[in-house]
Amino acid sequence: FKHMIKKEEGSLFEKIIAETIGGIAQTVYDFATSDTLGVGFKYIYGIVILMAIFTTAISEGYSFLENVSKNNKKIYKNLNIIMCILAVPISLVGFANLVNIVYPIFGVIGMIQIIYILKN
Repeated sequence: FKHMIKKEEGSLFEKIIAETIGGIAQTVYDFATSDTLGVGFKYIYGIVILMAIFTTAISEGYSFLENVSKNNKKIYKNLNIIMCILAVPISLVGFANLVNIVYPIFGVIGMIQIIYILKN
């Protein structure tokens, strides 16, 4: 993983974060694909990761719906349906492409939040 990160261009901060995450990813990958723990461990580890992803998605979706709908059941139901329908095509975009699209948007939103906090 680290040799792929070194090829990437970016700021010093981005490279430090990428090296750290790359090191962690390599450790997790080595741990998960190790034959010393047996093949069953790989499947158990995969199920644990899928459960973690699923529970995170459920809690994030629920929090979003609760905050946006403001106790309006009709808005809650409609947004829930829209989110479920949009989840399928968005999942087909691919993780790397999704990060390339969403990451800059959240960066701008974060800057707006910082400016708002500093003003108040």
